Amino acid sequence: MAKKEAKERQPQLSPASHPVRSPTSVGLTEEELVAVLNQEMVRRRQEEEQRAMEARRIQQQEAERLRRQSLESMGPRLEVPSTVVPVSLVESSTTGDTRASGLTASQE
Repeated sequence: MAKKEAKERQPQLSPASHPVRSPTSVGLTEEELVAVLNQEMVRRRQEEEQRAMEARRIQQQEAERLRRQSLESMGPRLEVPSTVVPVSLVESSTTGDTRASGLTASQE
């Protein structure tokens, strides 16, 4: 009875998790199994990286779409053109020699 209870308490192992013995004509060697498992891990890691890159790309596209939508919802913006003032007018206004016409003596 004790043997049966002890057996029931042991976790059930899948066939793949049994210890690997020396090479046989049917099975793989330990080195071959390790190589296969390593390849599988690399493949899964690459798939996960690919999914992550795709998720980032989709997120960037969505952010760009929302940004454009936000700009469009604001309507057309009126841009105030910058006023270009000739240097001579700026200089004359600081020297105080502007005439009633708004021109300096050299401009009249």
